[in-house]
Amino acid sequence: MTIIVALLSVCSFVFLYIVLRVERKQKVIIRELHKNMFLYNFTIRWLQEYAYGKRVSEYLLSHSCYKVAVYGIGDMGLQLIRELKDSSVKIVCAIDKSKRSFCENIPIVTLEDSVLNDVDVLIVTAIFDYEEIRKNVSSSISCKIISLEDIINQY
Repeated sequence: MTIIVALLSVCSFVFLYIVLRVERKQKVIIRELHKNMFLYNFTIRWLQEYAYGKRVSEYLLSHSCYKVAVYGIGDMGLQLIRELKDSSVKIVCAIDKSKRSFCENIPIVTLEDSVLNDVDVLIVTAIFDYEEIRKNVSSSISCKIISLEDIINQY
């Protein structure tokens, strides 16, 4: 009888462990799905504004942002860099976790780099995690911090 109770306890523990792992994975999958839908909708808005002739550079220049740093050089960051490249806005640097040292001929730096003292605004392109990023970087830099999403929404 003791062996049966012990086996049932172990089975219950294993079952509970499996259920908890599935719930954690499910939460990760749901977060990724939400993130992808969010980014899809944002991309559609950006493309629509672009089709109507609105440019990020116009927004930046109208807000006296002539020199920028780009935080995140994933898909959104690369697209922003490409859009700004032929404008009057100077991209001073990019900040990213990647091990690359340049992206589109723009230096990739860390938050501690002194070149950040020379920018008017830091544009965060990792828009899904903007609030967390803003909290983490605001004590490290003195310039304005804005989300690419806010720029597109305020065109």
